[in-house]
Amino acid sequence: MESFPGFEINQLEAKNFAKVMLEWNSTPIRFRNLGWLWFYVTYSRLSLFSSALATNYNRFKDIQTAYSLGSQLEFELVFFSLLKTNLAFGYGFGFQREQRLSKEFMISLKLY
Repeated sequence: MESFPGFEINQLEAKNFAKVMLEWNSTPIRFRNLGWLWFYVTYSRLSLFSSALATNYNRFKDIQTAYSLGSQLEFELVFFSLLKTNLAFGYGFGFQREQRLSKEFMISLKLY
């Protein structure tokens, strides 16, 4: 598994897996006057997500399940009236039945 919020890469070992994800994206909140002529924010959007992962599902006694919940707040920034950029802050946590909660914070900057 490459990415599952709240867990390290390759922490969940499996021969096969099934993953279900539910995501909700809010409508963007648009800003008219937030910033300066050379740097301003055009919109902000909130995303909430939840995931469930079942591993080794072909052997009933070896099935393991993991769950993940999280949120992300994204901003579209514009520099010098031409360069669009997305800045996002996220937080997620994952858990399994016998293990304690593991948390993860994320910052992402996407340049176009």
